[in-house]
Amino acid sequence: MINRADRDTKDEIEQMIHGAQLEKPVHEDITYGEIYEEIENLWNFMFFTGYFKMEGKRIEDVQRYVTLSIPNKEVRYIFERKIREWFRDEVVNGDRTVLLQAFFGGDGETFQRELDKVLKECISYHDYYENFYHGVLTGLLSGTDDYVVRSNRESGNGRSDLYAKPASRRDTAFIIEVKRADTYDGLEHMAEEALAQIIEKRYDEELNKDGYKKIVHYGIAFFGKDCLVKVAPAAIDERIDERKLV
Repeated sequence: MINRADRDTKDEIEQMIHGAQLEKPVHEDITYGEIYEEIENLWNFMFFTGYFKMEGKRIEDVQRYVTLSIPNKEVRYIFERKIREWFRDEVVNGDRTVLLQAFFGGDGETFQRELDKVLKECISYHDYYENFYHGVLTGLLSGTDDYVVRSNRESGNGRSDLYAKPASRRDTAFIIEVKRADTYDGLEHMAEEALAQIIEKRYDEELNKDGYKKIVHYGIAFFGKDCLVKVAPAAIDERIDERKLV
């Protein structure tokens, strides 16, 4: 039933994962067979089965209202796992053709616009952690026929967030460094810092040793559901064939 929930209901669940309490009408006489009849029954069912706990209650006329919250870390983890499934099913497995064309074509402006769309669709239970964004990018860029995407590999003097290397060493490889900004206005600075870190930490080293000569750097900064993409100057001689991204 959570998978079938509408956007408003998913937004409310996102709020609860962040610690919010929501007031909902409850019906103690609801039966298991009725839970699929309307979305409001979701709150009843999850309350009476222990997935939500009562923080307060009131009665208006004959209707009982209960203020609900997520009771503990274990239940919060269950919700977070379900959200990862939503993201995978609804976004990652959707049409990524434009996004991938832009990324592998070095078109930072279009890639940023498409990535923004993805973030708006995703329920952001970990917006304040870089590993959330890291997982988003890994899922979006993986699965193409001619590119292998790897994350957190030892390279040079440190560990790059992501790289994508083509089957042919004549084609362009990509290194991606991810940063989280503390404010919206800080996106520009953090994206530039990500690019600088790729050079300072010599993240190209592993790809160079493997025979790749054309490497493009991406510095990507995130704040909430906004992002800013910077692409280091590099020549890209060959564009990706759209058929390879289907």
